[in-house]
Amino acid sequence: MTFRQPLRRALAAAALILQSGLLISACGGATPPAPPVVRIGAVPKESPEETQEYFAPFQEYLRQETGLEVQIFVPTDYTAVVEAMAAGRIDVAYLGALTYVQASRKAGIHPFAKAVIAGSDSYHSVIIALREAPFEGLTDLKGHTFAFGDVSSTSGHLIPAQALIEAGVDPEKDFKGPALYTGAHNATALAVYNGRVEAGAMEEPVLQEMIRQGLIDPARLKIIWRSAPIPQYPWVIRDDVSREVEQLLLQAFLGAPAEVLPATVAEGFVPASAADYEEIRRIAEALGLAGGGG
Repeated sequence: MTFRQPLRRALAAAALILQSGLLISACGGATPPAPPVVRIGAVPKESPEETQEYFAPFQEYLRQETGLEVQIFVPTDYTAVVEAMAAGRIDVAYLGALTYVQASRKAGIHPFAKAVIAGSDSYHSVIIALREAPFEGLTDLKGHTFAFGDVSSTSGHLIPAQALIEAGVDPEKDFKGPALYTGAHNATALAVYNGRVEAGAMEEPVLQEMIRQGLIDPARLKIIWRSAPIPQYPWVIRDDVSREVEQLLLQAFLGAPAEVLPATVAEGFVPASAADYEEIRRIAEALGLAGGGG
C-alpha cells in the first residue's frame, strides 16, 4: 500500500516542532525526536474485539499518511470513551452523535470530520421485529419485549426512544418488563433474530452489513419504523491538540481510500462542525440524556 508519505512526514515533522517547541541544532548529531502520539478512542459499534480488528488497516493508513504515532483504543462501552476523553487519556474519538453531545459537557472537544456511507453523510435508525410478529407500527409494541443498544447510542436508544414517546409509548412503563440494553447494534439484531426479545432498535447500516455477511436472513425480519436522517458519526478532537496535528489528521481523513475503511464505519469522510449535531443536542436535553457538566 502506497500513500503520500514524503509530504505527510515533512508536515508531521513541522507539527512536532511547533507542538513541542523543540529546536534541532544544525550541528551535532542529535537523535531525531519520536513522532507525536495521537491516541484514538472508538466506540464499539460491534464487540470491542471486532472493532479493534476492523480499525487496524485505517490505523496503519493514518500512521503512514501523517507520520504520527497513531494508537487506537476500544473501551468496552460508550461511557468509557467519554470518560477517557474527559480525562485526557485519548486525543481523538470516533463517537456517536449523542456520545459527542455527552462528551462535550465534560471535555473541550469539537468535531472535525464525519463519515460518508453509501454516498451519504447521514443514516437511519430502525426498529426491527421477526416477520411474523404482529407489529405494524410503534403503538403495537406496548406490552411486548424490547431491546435498545447502548444507553448512550444515538440510533440504538436516543432517536427511537424519542419516536416511541411521540407515538405515546413510554419506554419505561409500556413494554413487557424493562427494556433490554444489549450494548451493541449487532447484539440487538441477534436478540430479535433469536427470539430473546420481540423488537429492537438499531443502526440500519449495521443491519445491512450483517445481512451482507450472511449473519442473518433478511426474509425473517421486518422493519416496523425508520427514523429521519441522522448525521453520521463525528470524529472529534480535543481543543488542546495542536492545529497542525488536527490539519494533518483532517487531510488524511478526507483523502482516505475506501479499502482501508471498515464498511460500517465509512467509505469516506467530509468535514464536520458542532452545528451539524445541534438537533441531537436538543433532543438529548429534552430527554435528559445530554449528560452532566464537569
